[in-house]
Order: sequence, then C-alpha cells, then structure tokens
Amino acid sequence: MDAPNILTQTEAIERAEQVKQIGYEIHLDLKTGSSTYQGETKISFFTPEREKENSK
Repeated sequence: MDAPNILTQTEAIERAEQVKQIGYEIHLDLKTGSSTYQGETKISFFTPEREKENSK
C-alpha cells in the first residue's frame, strides 16, 4: 500500500513559499429569485519548476 500524501508543517511552509502569480477566476450564475446559486472557480498559480517549463 502506498504512503499517504501528507506534508509536515515545515514542508508545507517551504512549498507555499515557492508559489507565485496566484490568480482567481470566479463565475457565478446569480439568477434573480433563486434560493441557491451555481458557480465555477478557477485557481491558477506557478512554481519555479513550472516557470522553467513555460519559458522553453
């Protein structure tokens, strides 16, 4: 059985420091009179490895 994908707090902090250019795109369907709403959210970000791939 594979080990679970668990980060230590230190690993999470180190990884978070590498995340750059965070962007959010939110689309909501706000129909008048609705008691509930639907939406879609897109979160994008780059890490140093991804930036190297995009510059090739």
